[in-house]
Amino acid sequence: MIRTRLQLDRGHQTGIVSTVKHIVEVHGLKGLFVGVVPRVGRRALQQAFAWTIYEDIVVETTFQCCLN
Repeated sequence: MIRTRLQLDRGHQTGIVSTVKHIVEVHGLKGLFVGVVPRVGRRALQQAFAWTIYEDIVVETTFQCCLN
């Protein structure tokens, strides 16, 4: 939330500390965690695909090395 707010509100907040203060004042502590669930879900899915592809490459490479 903080990075997104800094990118969207250029010029309004001067840094991380002022952005955090503003979010907490306006939205409370819960405001710092808005959007966490979708972001974590996307990252988990991306990592699942990455590890699946990595495992396939390792198995394929190892199998080919053993045949030669």
